[in-house]
Amino acid sequence: MRYRQIASWLGFQGVWLACGLGAASGRSWPALAAALLFSTAILATSPARKAHAGLALAGGFAGAVIESLLVASGLIRYSAPWPSEMLAPSWIIALWVAFGMTVPSMIAVLGTHRVAMAAALGAMAGPLSYVAGERLGALQIASPAWLGLMVLAVVWAAVCSGLVAMATRGKDELQPAAE
Repeated sequence: MRYRQIASWLGFQGVWLACGLGAASGRSWPALAAALLFSTAILATSPARKAHAGLALAGGFAGAVIESLLVASGLIRYSAPWPSEMLAPSWIIALWVAFGMTVPSMIAVLGTHRVAMAAALGAMAGPLSYVAGERLGALQIASPAWLGLMVLAVVWAAVCSGLVAMATRGKDELQPAAE
């Protein structure tokens, strides 16, 4: 794994932690600041700024819609729900934007069956992130938890495979050699 991929994943973990700890303490600003700093650093060093920005926007849009649906369904309740308890909070959308920035680094390690591997990775890692967020106090998964986790597995399989497909669809700039 090259320096860019390692830096991207470490930076994203920092954003995730800022989001989780900030939300657990009732604040959105740590997430917004961390995601802005991370995204700015990725864009400043990216050989494919337009592609990175597109993936960040796609991630943010998907996150706003999906998380708002999860809130509306009652499957997830977020701490620090600003701006509204009925919509996805700003901090979780910031996390999705930052996640979109990591897609090129993810592509570099997924191998030849990238879309299928991204789906499998999303189905496993997505729900685990929510469990960790719940343990931090950033969110609550409704009972029965297995139902929420199954929904999250399906959602994250679709999102990860969709973002990887979007990133690799006829674009040489985000292929592993570009990273």
